[in-house]
Amino acid sequence: MEEAAPDLTGADEVFHVTRALDFAAALGPLLRTHRQVVKPEVVWNVETGQALSAQRIIDATAARTRLAAAVRDFYSRYDLFLSPAAQVVPFDARLRFPTVVETAGGAGPADYLDWMRSACVLSATGLPVVALPAGFTPSGLPVGFQVAADHYRDVELLRHAKAFEDRTRCADRRPDVGAGMGQDVRRVTTAAAG
Repeated sequence: MEEAAPDLTGADEVFHVTRALDFAAALGPLLRTHRQVVKPEVVWNVETGQALSAQRIIDATAARTRLAAAVRDFYSRYDLFLSPAAQVVPFDARLRFPTVVETAGGAGPADYLDWMRSACVLSATGLPVVALPAGFTPSGLPVGFQVAADHYRDVELLRHAKAFEDRTRCADRRPDVGAGMGQDVRRVTTAAAG
């Protein structure tokens, strides 16, 4: 094991542009006819997709090509990539999403997706990914990590995940569902690439 990561430069942009385009295409008509019942985050995603310029879409397409090359380079040397599953510990289910997310650079969240940025950047790569339990915070909240394998290595990824679960038995311990209730969302610093 060693500390290494694929060059994920541009992954945020690829993810956001692709997501926005998908939302605009799939839910744009619904927003036109039933806007009053659509939650604000969906409205934001659809409107972001509808406002994309041709140049931004072209740039994201080029970034996707560079990202694919970086992933190929990474997996020419490594079998797996491990990273946090999310940027925050589990939060109160009454919250729509965490509004406090610290990043390595000290900036707050750019949008409501930042609490799961590590999952978003891997989604941009199209790699097979599995999330696994990693233990619990001192107050009993569950935390996890994600493991990504190279394209078309899904079966190997699942074998590694099963071996981890068999060896650690992390999945056998259940969280205390009342742990952390009523507490403010905890700040978790992340070193997410990007």
